[in-house]
Amino acid sequence: MYFKNALYRGNNFLDTYNDNDHLITPKYAKGGSWLSIIGMSNSICTQATRLITNHAPISEYRARFFSSKGISCFYSSTQLEIHHHILCKCLLYSSYNRVGYVFSLIIDFLQCNPRVFCFLNNIG
Repeated sequence: MYFKNALYRGNNFLDTYNDNDHLITPKYAKGGSWLSIIGMSNSICTQATRLITNHAPISEYRARFFSSKGISCFYSSTQLEIHHHILCKCLLYSSYNRVGYVFSLIIDFLQCNPRVFCFLNNIG
């Protein structure tokens, strides 16, 4: 009920879709709407949470705190480093991206790219 209200969920919440192109909304019953797709991986869950809530360590997020920093992609300076760019266009992930906003494909993308949406200090 509240999730449909943009003021409640926030402006930066990423809309994701299931394999049937229906919007996924948060649910808690039977493993929830996202956790059943993510599985048991804490790192994938963390990456997905950062992506969905737009709290990932990418230029778009950093620009909120350090406005003097640019938000261009390091690998393609003509593109803004936003979640859409990373999921669909970034040259760094060109062999893996083009997933759009289908959540199961996003999880596959995160598994193939363990460093995306991660703070580099936390990677072992």
